[in-house]
This record gives sequence, C-alpha cells and structure tokens, in this order.
Amino acid sequence: MLLEQEPDAGLGNGGLGRLAACFLDSMATMQLPAMGYGLRYEYGMFRQVFSDGWQQEQPDNWLLHQDPWEVLRPHEKVRVNLNCSYEVRGGRLRAIVGKPSSLIGVPYDRPVVGYGGRTINTLRLWAARAPDYFDFQEFSHGEFVGAVAEALEAASITRVLYPDDSTTTGQGLRFVQEYFLVACSLADLIRRFRRGNADWSALADKAAIQMNDTHPAMAVPELMRILLDEAHLEWNRRGILRAERWHTRTTHCCRKPWRSGRSRGSKRCCRVICR
Repeated sequence: MLLEQEPDAGLGNGGLGRLAACFLDSMATMQLPAMGYGLRYEYGMFRQVFSDGWQQEQPDNWLLHQDPWEVLRPHEKVRVNLNCSYEVRGGRLRAIVGKPSSLIGVPYDRPVVGYGGRTINTLRLWAARAPDYFDFQEFSHGEFVGAVAEALEAASITRVLYPDDSTTTGQGLRFVQEYFLVACSLADLIRRFRRGNADWSALADKAAIQMNDTHPAMAVPELMRILLDEAHLEWNRRGILRAERWHTRTTHCCRKPWRSGRSRGSKRCCRVICR
C-alpha cells in the first residue's frame, strides 16, 4: 500500500545506485557538506508485471505525481554546448554532426537527511530542456514535427534510465547522457566555488570530486577544459590544482566512448583526452 502511494525513485537500484546512496547518507550522518549529482530520469528501469506466468516490462513513470520532496531550482540552470544538433528526417530523429547546439540543464533538489537529522545535504538531479521549444520558421512551413526536433532530443536525454546501447543510436544517447551529467555538475560546482573564491589554485582545497564508477569519467577532461579555457591556466600549472589526483584509469575509461561518440560531444574535451 505504501509503495503504491509513494513509488520508488527511478534513479537505479543496482550496486552503483546503492553505493551512491551510502555515500550521500554517510556524509550527511558525519556532518560533511556534500552535493550529490545525477540525472532526473522521467522513467526508471521498468515496472515489472506478470501475465500468465511471464514477466512483462512496462514503463516506470515514477514522476507521474508531484513529489513533495523535490524542489525545482530554475534560477540555477546551466547551458551545455554540444557539437551536434538534431532534425527529424524520414520520421526519425537524426544527429547532424558539426552543427553546434546546446541543452539547458534544469536542477531539481532532493534532501538527504543524515542519521539523527542533524545535517541535511542535497541530491541535485538534472533535467534536460531545449533552449527554444520549437522552430517557428519550420512550424510556419508545415514541418510540425521537425519544428520540435530539439525539444524531442532534449527530452530523450533524461527520458529513460539506462537506454539500450546495443545500437549506434543507443550508444550515442548514452554518451550524450554521460557528458550532459558531468558538464552540468561541474558547471554548478565551479559556479559555487567562484562565488567566494577568486584564486583558482584554491579549488583543490575547497572541493573534492568522487566519481561513482566510470559513467562520469568524462568529468576529467571536462574539468581540464574548464581550467584551460575558462580559468586560462597553462598545462604546466595543472599540478597546482592537483588534477593528477584523478585516478589514471579514468583516461582509459574516457577513450573508448569518445571514439564512438566524440562527434556529438565537446571537441575540446576530445583534444584534452588525446593530448
């Protein structure tokens, strides 16, 4: 009865999901200030039902009803730039590589209450939105579906937890999901750091980043891109910020997805990885 009234959050309930929950709960219990990041998937893994003794998978629409624990923070949204855009061709949504576009990451905050309730940290989930809901010119020319291609693409980013990646299209979607997560989260982290710090060399003393397995491995080149292009640091100064503390295997984890999906993400990050 309780499960019917308050469905389980569609954020993953496997080993990595439990590990992330343990991290957040433990840090709150130990009164360590922390912010967890993830994607606000519209649908979870799946909802399991049985018919005539056989399992059937149905959409897990856990956001069907308003969640009183969730707080929208529209004033803290961030923009993520991609190296591709999308169009509807032949009834299918296709990527146009080399034509830049952007996504808007809209944060939704959920409280993480530590044991005893003395400290409340935050789990921030990002929802993907298009900068413009539809293309007015295309709509005026009768391309009603094509006019909302960008909105369809944005909605697809956070539509389903763990989309099938057995196809090239599915792999591309997974790649954009992972890059969208790290780009939004690092932009938010840097924004909070810069509010009270003018010295970039203090970043390593003010913030620590824990990556939960290899899914956010692109945080490594994305942070380096920020330090190089936004902080204007030189390559030989990266040691000041202790960037070498990233585990060396993260570079290996980045290389494989970039080979198949780099045309859709940030070309600058690809150059960082190759260098």
